Amino acid sequence: MNPFEDMRIFCQVMDSGSFTAAAAANG
Repeated sequence: MNPFEDMRIFCQVMDSGSFTAAAAANG
């Protein structure tokens, strides 16, 4: 996954408030 795509997904996750889920998904 390229950094830009990763950041875009990260922003979407933060917007939904699922920070811990994002951390788990990213390992």
